[in-house]
Amino acid sequence: MPTPVPAARQCLAPAAVTALDAAVASARRRAHAQTTSLHLIASLLSPTAAPLLRDALARARSAAYSPRLQLKALDLCFAVSLDRLPSTPASATTSNDQHEPPVANSLILPPHC
Repeated sequence: MPTPVPAARQCLAPAAVTALDAAVASARRRAHAQTTSLHLIASLLSPTAAPLLRDALARARSAAYSPRLQLKALDLCFAVSLDRLPSTPASATTSNDQHEPPVANSLILPPHC
């Protein structure tokens, strides 16, 4: 069973809450039923996110391709993957703008907060 976003936020550090909020916003924008690891990684790769993941990828770069090209390729891969996730019909979603797609089990560690 997916975890409600407020419950997930309680167990996270402030930087992780920011990343989770960006992932939830992405899932909401795409009308996805759950916030998944795809949403999280895609939001961490976005230019507006903290550069931690992008910097780590740049340091681990391949000699064959520039870090900028590698990041663009990753961004495209995640965008295509997110586009393939099923969206919920407009009638099934609530009209409330505060609706937050729950966090998928793949993102939640066993409760110990």
